[in-house]
Amino acid sequence: MRRTVLVALALTMAAVPVAEAKPKPKAVAGFTMVYGWANSAVDVTVPKGAKLFVPTPEPGRTAGFAELVNYSAGQKDTWMVVALISRSTRVAGRPVAAVQVHAPRPDHCPSDDAPTVEPPPPCRTFVEHVSVHGVSATEVAGGVQYALPAGTYQLIVSGPSRQLLAAYFQVDGLGGQRGFVTNKGVGAAFDRNRSEDLVLAHSEGYFGRKLSASGMAVIGVWHAAAADEPGEMTYAQCVTAGDPALANPDDCTPVAASGQAPPAGVDAKKPVFAAFDGGVTLDPAGTETFQTPILKKGTYFNTFRVTRGGRGPAAGTFAWWVIADSLK
Repeated sequence: MRRTVLVALALTMAAVPVAEAKPKPKAVAGFTMVYGWANSAVDVTVPKGAKLFVPTPEPGRTAGFAELVNYSAGQKDTWMVVALISRSTRVAGRPVAAVQVHAPRPDHCPSDDAPTVEPPPPCRTFVEHVSVHGVSATEVAGGVQYALPAGTYQLIVSGPSRQLLAAYFQVDGLGGQRGFVTNKGVGAAFDRNRSEDLVLAHSEGYFGRKLSASGMAVIGVWHAAAADEPGEMTYAQCVTAGDPALANPDDCTPVAASGQAPPAGVDAKKPVFAAFDGGVTLDPAGTETFQTPILKKGTYFNTFRVTRGGRGPAAGTFAWWVIADSLK
């Protein structure tokens, strides 16, 4: 068994100043294309009855509500994010939000030296992690619809700095097509790790980030194996303020049910968000994605542990950190 430990040192994400002049938000309609430099944003209006559509995934990939393209570096090898964060509607003390994280290659691919199986399962080159908060989901023919409350949203496209990105997404039930350039800056960063082994992939450690203003984190875990057979799958993640040594990801279990901050009176050094699962999975690959509550200015750590057994397994975690004025 190979054991991998990854530690990311705390870094500062400086929010980009936002211009005072605020143009009237454009209406989201039909198939919408948003493009601009990575980690920029624009305000848009979402009308009553609007729904994001996520199609049923094709073999070898998982779908999202947007198609993300990096014109500077290519789609397969870079991480990208598109987020819609409401300025007008909050649920449980934080904005309604829909976030899609595009995972880069080689994540979601099993171990290269795994025993050959016939036919070999496809490497999930394109994998979209979707997380929503305060948005209802309905299964429909061909996929899932997410109903967005009407109002003004901050639409963010995020990726490696100085990269030109585009997001194509569908708002179901509306006609027309519109493209526009993003015109505001946001602070964003991405951490990820991957572990693989012939029989048992294991990794643990933490990512650290210093937020210079209010923000949030979108965290996730993924696993893949080289055969459709059962295997051990356990993971735990914590987002905490302060010393990461105080955060054991397995202590986050009580918080996982609600996905919210701990009850009033709990020590502030305890987890502010967590996710936990365990046991044996019959699925050859899978993902889980979660949003934290709003994080105030300060230093935070995403502590993680992930293990995947089976034939040629691989597993990993990620965290997308964002500072935006819609999260104040």
